[in-house]
Amino acid sequence: MSDTASNAEGFSKKDEVILSPFQLIFVKFKSNRLAMFGLILFLTIVALVSLTNLYTTVTNYDFAHTDASIKNLPPSLQHPFGTDRFGRNNIIRVFQGGWISLQVAFLSTFMAVSIGVLMGAIAGFFGGIIDNVIMRVVEVVSSFPFLALAYIIAAVFRETPAEQRLFLTVFILGILSWTGLARLVRGQIMSLREQEFMVATRALGIKKRNQIVKHLIPNVLAFVVVSGTLTFAGAILSEAFLSFLNLSVTEPIPTWGALLSRAASNSTNMRTVWWQWVFPGFMLFLLIMSVNLIGEGLRDSIDPKATYITRADRKNNKKRKIEEKKIAIQKAATKKMEVAESSKGRV
Repeated sequence: MSDTASNAEGFSKKDEVILSPFQLIFVKFKSNRLAMFGLILFLTIVALVSLTNLYTTVTNYDFAHTDASIKNLPPSLQHPFGTDRFGRNNIIRVFQGGWISLQVAFLSTFMAVSIGVLMGAIAGFFGGIIDNVIMRVVEVVSSFPFLALAYIIAAVFRETPAEQRLFLTVFILGILSWTGLARLVRGQIMSLREQEFMVATRALGIKKRNQIVKHLIPNVLAFVVVSGTLTFAGAILSEAFLSFLNLSVTEPIPTWGALLSRAASNSTNMRTVWWQWVFPGFMLFLLIMSVNLIGEGLRDSIDPKATYITRADRKNNKKRKIEEKKIAIQKAATKKMEVAESSKGRV
């Protein structure tokens, strides 16, 4: 009986698809064209930067090598991004400069997310004195002046190797970027800990650690992912800013901020050798834009109230519009014929 009724309505049990929350997020994200464009752009940039780093590592590329005979050459087939004032190939330096930015962004984001989720979960779950202590620590860390702290650390460790300066940059960005996420996680967990499923976990005698790790954190994971993408984009900008002020990795290792800093050393360079700042600036813009598009797509995908249109829906809408247009044309032609017949009848 039920099968007959369902078939009469044009549906069957095969048409019923139950999606898990993560599958629904994936479908929403995939249907978002801007988010997919951002993801493809991000993966393309990461692939180019990774292949360039692999090439420079395998060939033992010397970034300090100079050639005065080809200095300040404009873009050409031989040098697509031109050369700098020391005759170094800009295309290698621009793509390799992204490797430092990606390293700093990934590591500092992982550090900030780990600390933020841990501190926020502990503060929101236990409350009381533990919550007060952690929130006071958050306020103290939030009050640290980022630029002043970066200047002090850069001055103290100015003579250290480039690898150590890289980890110092990661430490500065990671230790100062977790406070916002901690507040967000704390607020979400404080609202979740009194719900029925958490009352059931306490009644069953589940350990507090498992309550936090297996029941609370998965419910705030969506907010963590969105916050992580924003932290990632902010870390890229911050690293470029530090490099612009010569507070990050120094020469001969290239970074986007350092390339922009050297190109902006005087106004003449900005006008005459424009390729020295256009290409690193454009790559920085594309990377940050792609991360922001991914973050916006994830935010819309996670929002249960957000509507979305799949590829099949777009095709159906397109077909419907074409059919409506055909019907409108047929109606107009029919009306013309009726008007013509009525005019003939009068004559």
